[in-house]
Amino acid sequence: MEYENGHSYYTFVPEQLTNLRLGPFDEETGSLLINAHRQLGILEGRIRTIYNLNQYGSLISRYEAVLSSQMTGIDISLTDLWDIYTKNTKGISSVESYLSTMKYGFNHIHKIKTPSKLFCQIYRVLTGCQEKSDIALLRKTQIFTEPRVPVIGLPMYNPPNPENVKNAYSDYEKYWNIICQHDILIQAALIYFQFCTIQPFIDDNDRVTRILTSLFFIKREILSQPLLCLSYYFCKDRVGYNEQLNYSRGRYNNSYESWIKYFIKSVIIAAEKTNAVLTSFERIKTEDSTRISAEENLPKQAIVVYEGLWDNPIIETRQVAKNMSISYNTAAKIVNALTKLGILEQIGDQNRYRRYVYKNLFDVFADNL
Repeated sequence: MEYENGHSYYTFVPEQLTNLRLGPFDEETGSLLINAHRQLGILEGRIRTIYNLNQYGSLISRYEAVLSSQMTGIDISLTDLWDIYTKNTKGISSVESYLSTMKYGFNHIHKIKTPSKLFCQIYRVLTGCQEKSDIALLRKTQIFTEPRVPVIGLPMYNPPNPENVKNAYSDYEKYWNIICQHDILIQAALIYFQFCTIQPFIDDNDRVTRILTSLFFIKREILSQPLLCLSYYFCKDRVGYNEQLNYSRGRYNNSYESWIKYFIKSVIIAAEKTNAVLTSFERIKTEDSTRISAEENLPKQAIVVYEGLWDNPIIETRQVAKNMSISYNTAAKIVNALTKLGILEQIGDQNRYRRYVYKNLFDVFADNL
């Protein structure tokens, strides 16, 4: 327990991971690990063979960025990203910074040899921080967490006090870089838990945690692209997520097995869902392209407009005309045809400046994620 200005509060100093002794794990954990590796193997197989990976991957990455931002209390939806009339500039900025950071990390994961430098650069890109000294980025003040859902009967622990951050962060850096004697997914679970618990920076630690965990899968060649929608299960089960984290920080200090199981389950579900989304993307792309090609008297630019829906699934007729350098009447003919085919659906009932959404694409996210 810590004291400050006459007030008392709990802090939690996690055990050093480099000295951690785990196991033996029960049969359930073993079964979960087998299933998780299988699902990740299926996902990696899809990543290596799917034809429109860049197109599909961009959409999945955006959805992960939205969910990760929602986890930190940022108000943002997938629709906001493409709605030209949205006023949610803060939410869009948070998603764009997340995507830029993930791209930076993916491009530098094998180039930056010192983990601490990678972590600090990830933080700088994500937050726009201009501090050039890595050591100066570590927080110098106590931060307090307020879980969205308190765990009944357990003290609400806060991250380590500033005096303990440096040593905990240094040990984390070593652990992130070593080859452990236990399963790689167990190491990933502890990497997630530890950074989220230490909270080494003054802000945005939770999003940094999810980015670093995704990059860890790349570094260890579990996946070749950061397409695992890791935030999916955490966002859907925020009560359980907070309970599992706080359970290992509470009266059962350093009892990691429950969190490890929870994390592995989240990986299984995320891999299954991502695989399902990729399958659905392929299906609707084939079906809708075939229907457009079968239509007679459609302008030749129709298929190009359709392809553009995968980059921007919310459109206006005048926007289509401008982007395609075609007349408004030609653009309107294409939009009306795609609407009759059930590919586009009008948003709202306004007569002017009508907006249309690629319904089938959004239905994939609604059905699978």
